[in-house]
Amino acid sequence: MATAATSAIHTSKVMFDDLLENHSAWWEWIQGAIEFESTMKSNIPWMQLDNSQRGMIKSRFETKVPPNRLLLNSFYITLIAGFEEFLRQVIKEWASETNKKRLPHGKVNESLLRTNIRESARLLKRLDTPPDYIRFNESEICRKLGTCSSGSDIVELDDDALSDVDGLLKLENFFKRAEIFGRSITWDALARDQRIKEALGIQKANTRATATALQDEICDMSKFRNRIAHTGGHAADVSDATALTHKKILAALSDVISAYR
Repeated sequence: MATAATSAIHTSKVMFDDLLENHSAWWEWIQGAIEFESTMKSNIPWMQLDNSQRGMIKSRFETKVPPNRLLLNSFYITLIAGFEEFLRQVIKEWASETNKKRLPHGKVNESLLRTNIRESARLLKRLDTPPDYIRFNESEICRKLGTCSSGSDIVELDDDALSDVDGLLKLENFFKRAEIFGRSITWDALARDQRIKEALGIQKANTRATATALQDEICDMSKFRNRIAHTGGHAADVSDATALTHKKILAALSDVISAYR
């Protein structure tokens, strides 16, 4: 079984890190713009401006800063969606790494092979309404399925089918998918990592307590995401502090999970 180890940076990690950096940059820019406008109000050289410029600035100053709830909820939704996409990309990378080995049928883990067949069939059942977040090419799915038959010289796994996992955010199904690729990822394994403890703010907690705290936060993330999605952004669960904490947790999780190669 593969365990956490230092490895090269993969596309999945680069993409999620980029999202986190953009979140921080946009939030800082927006907060900075509010502070900048407040500072400038008493320092405008009105006499040096023409009527058009004075009118534009006056109109801007008269515009009230809207509540940040909608903005914060929007950031939160993209954060959670980005993490789920990160997990899908990790699974795709595991499938790609397996395909590069060009293994014959008899050398592929039986659980992995059966899961690949089952998930490919599940995708084909959705031929008329395929998931929007993955590529869908029925000809390719069928071609790759053909390589999974007994006696095949080279098995080619379908990374899209294997990465189409329900409930990724809650991680349990991700753990199961990791297992068939030989990756032993569990709540306790994650909780032993100091980066997870630091993100949770419980650096000295034992593994079990850390795992429980992590599960609780993940449950909250799922609950908050669903409320936002079903109330049109008016849910009031996510505060600035909550969003920052959950961002730290997901960043730490992406660091730890990326090491399982």
